[in-house]
Amino acid sequence: MVSTGGRSGNGKGKTDCSTSPDLLQDAKRDLRDIGAGHIPVHDLKDYTASQRLSEIEALESGVIFCTYTLLLKRLEQLTDWCGPDFDGVLAFDECHKAKSVKVNGEKTTGTATAHAVTEIQNLHPGARVLYVSATGASDPQQLLYATRLGLWGEGTSFPDAASFERQMNEGGAGAMEVLAMELKRTGKYLSRTLSFKDATFKVEKSLEPDFAALYDKAAVFMGDLVRLVCRAGSGSKANLWAMSQRFWLQMLMAAKVKATVCIAKQALQVSRADAVALARQEGKCVVIGLQATGEAAQAGPDDADHDGWCASSAKVMVRNYITKHSGLDLRAPKTQCLLDRLNQLELP
Repeated sequence: MVSTGGRSGNGKGKTDCSTSPDLLQDAKRDLRDIGAGHIPVHDLKDYTASQRLSEIEALESGVIFCTYTLLLKRLEQLTDWCGPDFDGVLAFDECHKAKSVKVNGEKTTGTATAHAVTEIQNLHPGARVLYVSATGASDPQQLLYATRLGLWGEGTSFPDAASFERQMNEGGAGAMEVLAMELKRTGKYLSRTLSFKDATFKVEKSLEPDFAALYDKAAVFMGDLVRLVCRAGSGSKANLWAMSQRFWLQMLMAAKVKATVCIAKQALQVSRADAVALARQEGKCVVIGLQATGEAAQAGPDDADHDGWCASSAKVMVRNYITKHSGLDLRAPKTQCLLDRLNQLELP
């Protein structure tokens, strides 16, 4: 799509938005890797806001790279460069930066970044749009910036974005899974992971005595919580077991953190500067993968611990379950006792 310069062949192949100016070199490398290294990549910050890009000869073709911060400041300038009949590619790297779109009736609000991303899509209806992110959407509201996926509107099951968000929320996680399957079936969604070719695996014993003691305390607490909820006959059991699975996933991941850091340092065994040079020379580096970090559980500032550190994701999700989904009487002594015990646990 980039190499053809759009269906009209005007040479303006792509506007690439990303989170950091450092990723410019990555964008150039990606083009080289697909055999399109001859396509020039222009950095928007090399030009002033007062310049009319469409009148600069060097910018008659190629790709313009900009950060989301520059997109906010230069939206009109970029739109002028693209022209009214732009049919090239609008590529949004790390597109989850625009996930904060909110629809209230016919009114659409959200962050300035979200507004700029939706606005440039609306201004260029003929453009092909590419959304790239390693951060999954756990809520339908986080997909409202992706207007080109065709999830609502004419020819769909949802008349507008508000209807899509409402009905998907009613369907829960099952509806989101069906949506992902449908997007894959229609070719709108590609999901990839790192290759395991030539990878070797080694099991490390990483459970320290202190964490083992904390794990035992957490097991006793969760057992008491399950018994209290079951005896009360309140709340959805599905919510209880879903929370329990997420809680233990957090505990298991936290148990590996110290050992992972130790292994990574041993693999490097050199200073940071030397490590960077070595990685460039050998083409290798330490890669750490975190699955289900619990970020979604931290809903707001009320979830911060009193000592100023970030909230415990495990503690936040249990507290949210007890106070919002368990159906327990929050004024009952047993419930209060359970919440007090939860606060005393030093969960990760």
